[in-house]
Amino acid sequence: MRLALLTITTCLSAMPAVAQITAAEYWAHLQATTGATGRAEPQAKGLRVQDVVVQGGGVRIEAPVLLLTETAKGLELRGPDGALVELDEWMFDGASYTRAAFRVDMPDQVSTITGDDVTALRYDFSTPKMVMALTELAGAPVAGDSFVLSISNATGHFAPQAGTDEFAANLDQVEVAQSATTGPSTHNFRLMLSDLALEAQYNIPQAAMPSGQTAAEAIAAGLVMDMSFSAAGGQASFAEETPVETTIATVGLGAVGFELGMGPKGFSLDQSAKGLSLALDHQTEDPEQDPVMIAVGGADYQVQMAAPLEALDELERQDGSFPPGVSMGVDLALRDLLLSVGPKETPLADFEIKTSGAKLAIDDTALDMSAQLAGAAFQGNMGDLGETVALQAAEAGFSLLFPVNTVDEPAPFQIGYKTVGLTLSDPIWDLLDAAKLFPRDPINIDFAMDNIITLRAPLAELDRYDVDKGDMPVELNAVKLTTLLLSGLGVKVTGTGAADLDYSEVMTTSDIPKGDGKFSFDLLGINGLFDKLEQGGFLSSDELMGARMGLMMFAKSAGEGDHMTSEVELREGRVYLNGMLMR
Repeated sequence: MRLALLTITTCLSAMPAVAQITAAEYWAHLQATTGATGRAEPQAKGLRVQDVVVQGGGVRIEAPVLLLTETAKGLELRGPDGALVELDEWMFDGASYTRAAFRVDMPDQVSTITGDDVTALRYDFSTPKMVMALTELAGAPVAGDSFVLSISNATGHFAPQAGTDEFAANLDQVEVAQSATTGPSTHNFRLMLSDLALEAQYNIPQAAMPSGQTAAEAIAAGLVMDMSFSAAGGQASFAEETPVETTIATVGLGAVGFELGMGPKGFSLDQSAKGLSLALDHQTEDPEQDPVMIAVGGADYQVQMAAPLEALDELERQDGSFPPGVSMGVDLALRDLLLSVGPKETPLADFEIKTSGAKLAIDDTALDMSAQLAGAAFQGNMGDLGETVALQAAEAGFSLLFPVNTVDEPAPFQIGYKTVGLTLSDPIWDLLDAAKLFPRDPINIDFAMDNIITLRAPLAELDRYDVDKGDMPVELNAVKLTTLLLSGLGVKVTGTGAADLDYSEVMTTSDIPKGDGKFSFDLLGINGLFDKLEQGGFLSSDELMGARMGLMMFAKSAGEGDHMTSEVELREGRVYLNGMLMR
């Protein structure tokens, strides 16, 4: 296929000239480099070549006519309109075929070839319209709409240079359509992209081609690849129908971008999309399956990767290490997500999120990841109970920052979790609390810590340590509880605090380091919670006795009502609980 594309590109190409190649010289060049055959007839200022055939590498191209005309701007090439392209092997509808044939129509296609060195010609092409349609599979004719590639208003240039080839093109629209029927089943696929721009500079020498080479070895052999792709928008659709199932999916494509670099500086990748959307509807008459509907109102994402040349070999060893200079980042945002399972009129379950997002960034210093959502709602049918249950959360999320390769040096370790405004519908509450003992107010959880730790080994090697045997690969140097909030069931717990830990003089009674700091906690409604747990039979009196005694040791009364406070202080190697020396 690569030879076919290069040959068609060559036939589409063009170039501004100083001294310019003649029609005879260019035809001789094609014959020498591609093995092309054909009947060349001299014309005024050029050649008319009929019955052109190019064959090699599993590809055969037949073109009725090529017109080569020498002009003041360069050698003008018209054609190949009505060309036949045959491939020895091609994948179609999930199967591999031993032969496929396509018809390529390019009316009014013009290329200008400039330059006097056949090894460094420049091709400037203009193709108002190109249609490439599948006509045969395994020697049998196929319907005209089985596979069609259409391109509108393509302009650009192709310039082979010494050491590096250059290609650039702008296209108003590209459309791919595929239709297939297998027995009683049919499926159709269509992809359309608008306002495309492609640029590439590359050099792929034979020495860089053998399989088994690492990326660093291929680059050392001369491999260079810098390319970019962008599209302003588009749409993809898929439809499949069987005797019992129908699936229809539509993906809206916003701005899409892709950049890839590989060469002496290493490897880089930047892929992004904005304004994506999805609508999927799967209906079935199979009693073992449920209908499914998925919709995404909007989505943005970006993926970035970078690795210097000296780190590529280390990455390919796949030993879990993260070499210096290597980085990876993923950023995802979703809006108006809806998942529905079951019949449209009486769905079994609906899940909805107004906004959500996730981020992941990792380099040779730290792993930084987070996820959050807002406006989450779930509604489902409890089946035999005939009840509809619902859960809602105004906000939820988590975050984690952890060192990667920083060994024997203090580094940040942050962790957080949040759920705000979690509500349960009455049927769920009735299952949990039939006697209605507990308030049914929204539940809130907010927890965040900003710590300092010292790794004794890289993150990828921590699983080699046996913590149960006291083999601890992580040293906690400082603890900071920035946020603690637990509320719900008539209880509210808050807390903050910080402490530094000193390992220079480990306490003799244990392996616990000396600490210096204080933590404060405020507790409302804890005793009332214990009373209701006993009243509802969730815990027995004996089970609660230990909990009450532990609470009395940890916290003290803060005045009237069910209000308690607690203060834990680390000072001069001692631990004080509410002012009392514990150790």
